[in-house]
Amino acid sequence: MSLGGTVTLSESPGAQSTMEICLGSPMTGPMCQNIIFGASDTQKTYQFSNLAPGDYFLFTEPILTLNGKDYQGISVPEPIHLTQSISNKNLTFSRITSSGRATITVQISGTFNDDEVDVFAGGPSNFMVKTKTLNGQVTDDTTTLYLNNGDWMVGMGPAMPKGPMAGPPPMPDWIPPMPVRIVVSGCPGSCSVTEYGPSTITGGDTSDGTVSFTIEEAALEVHGKVTKEDGVTGIPNTEVYAYQPGSETGKGGHAATDSSGNFVLKLVDPGTYKIGAFKPGLPSTFERTIKVESDSDVNDGNSTCDVYLDSTLVTLSNPLILK
Repeated sequence: MSLGGTVTLSESPGAQSTMEICLGSPMTGPMCQNIIFGASDTQKTYQFSNLAPGDYFLFTEPILTLNGKDYQGISVPEPIHLTQSISNKNLTFSRITSSGRATITVQISGTFNDDEVDVFAGGPSNFMVKTKTLNGQVTDDTTTLYLNNGDWMVGMGPAMPKGPMAGPPPMPDWIPPMPVRIVVSGCPGSCSVTEYGPSTITGGDTSDGTVSFTIEEAALEVHGKVTKEDGVTGIPNTEVYAYQPGSETGKGGHAATDSSGNFVLKLVDPGTYKIGAFKPGLPSTFERTIKVESDSDVNDGNSTCDVYLDSTLVTLSNPLILK
């Protein structure tokens, strides 16, 4: 069986451009193909072949950028039950402009190392994201989003893996800031924007449509291992997380275990954290409380900080085990 159809743009890209369309299922994983549009093209075709009947998801990037023009992609993967009678799916992507929408400018500053970054806005019935690569010392790198009326959370973070079956992103050497709540009203006639804290990020409630984020380096490392009940056998590909209960800054962290169950979780600030682990299909670990302090001269195998579990220093001979 096959699934295909036409891909229509509301406006030609103006130069040769490529978009990616993907189809996937739990059995196949994502299957993607590139659709190439000429400068004046507004319609092309796509087709996925040699498919078995069953349930699939069709998806693209939430925002498709062709020659600097933004088009509304498939913001939520679209379920498709493929049968003999359902094998055709036409797609139309409309140009996103400032007409009838509020213009939101997102500025990012910080130090990056060829990091893929998502700039996103999540609203009542839509999700928009632009992915870019940042490197070196960056000051006020700018991304523009056009938003309709609604209550939105605007933020940035490490780029999420693509597709409905994707897991969490890898943890970079910095901590994503808390998103900013933005309320857009009055569109399409006269759009107005109200921004709400955190005040440490935005400078307070404003209405200029500009949101600035400055990322902080996560230089403190918490080393440990996620194991089975025996406390020895490691569990690979497990998400490990840490957070400060009651904190409004969002300065926790997350990491993934390697093939032996070991992990390195990075944090910005010393303090007391809850730490736990999760893997789909397995029960969650009991959260433990750790205290992270500035590094001392003690020989614990960690040159970035001192980590205490139940008032006992974590060392190479007394490791942090989550089970």
